[in-house]
Amino acid sequence: MNNGAPGRGATFNIRGTGSINNGNDAPLVLVDGVVMDPNLINPADVQSVTVLKDAGSAAIYGSRAANGVILITTKNPNKHQPMRVSFNSTYSFNKPTYLPKYINSVDYIRMFREADRTGADGGRTSSEPFTAEDSIRAAAYYKDPMNTSPVYVDPNNPNKYRYVGNTNWLDELYPGWAPMWDNSFSLSGGSGKISYVASLGYLKQDGLIKAADQRYNRYNASLRLNAEATSWLDLNFKAALNRSDYNTPNATQFAQDQVNDFAFISSDLRPIMPVKHPDGNWAGQGALPILLP
Repeated sequence: MNNGAPGRGATFNIRGTGSINNGNDAPLVLVDGVVMDPNLINPADVQSVTVLKDAGSAAIYGSRAANGVILITTKNPNKHQPMRVSFNSTYSFNKPTYLPKYINSVDYIRMFREADRTGADGGRTSSEPFTAEDSIRAAAYYKDPMNTSPVYVDPNNPNKYRYVGNTNWLDELYPGWAPMWDNSFSLSGGSGKISYVASLGYLKQDGLIKAADQRYNRYNASLRLNAEATSWLDLNFKAALNRSDYNTPNATQFAQDQVNDFAFISSDLRPIMPVKHPDGNWAGQGALPILLP
């Protein structure tokens, strides 16, 4: 898995990395002979998985099998089995396995001021450089955040705040655990010449970024019937429904790929910026002025 967003499943690589197909190295995945995203099916419905990685065995699937083939077979009914009812429910939690150490505001301002000093001689400098007062106020807030303000009015612009707080945005964005609830129900059996298997599945997963209020739901329903009409004729019926919905904010400048998934962390979440202004309003982003009330 290369993404912790809810609903984003695993990716597969069988035959290594190539340069054709625009770098698309994903194998061909067939579920009961039909091309399908394996992350959309109910895992409880899977009976077997077969991987074809050599060119000879995958040749019958044509050029789409150049990166290998994964064959997934779902459960078949058994006409010699009494009726069986099964229900499984799993409740688990997700949490980032590793988060880097976030720089504090004092070091952040110090490094920017050092870059301005070294960039002044033919290099690049900041359009709004930090001042000595910024360093002093940031150090004061770092030592005593309870009794020190994370902002102060810009002496050159009374309609704008200057930020001198110390916010660990990794703690703000990823405050804890995200729950996931997976349920599956199945009914199977057979009598005489008729056998059947039916199943229902429901997955609910919350995102790790609490402020984004991400929620993913997946619904699965399937029905398979086999009937022995005559000694030389078998009738088989299969129906499947896979549906998912994903609640997440619209794509932003730091979205990944073509989907509305927040990237690891926005480039504008500076440690000096507080979560909220002293008046209770959310802190601003970017270089736009923050008008005071």
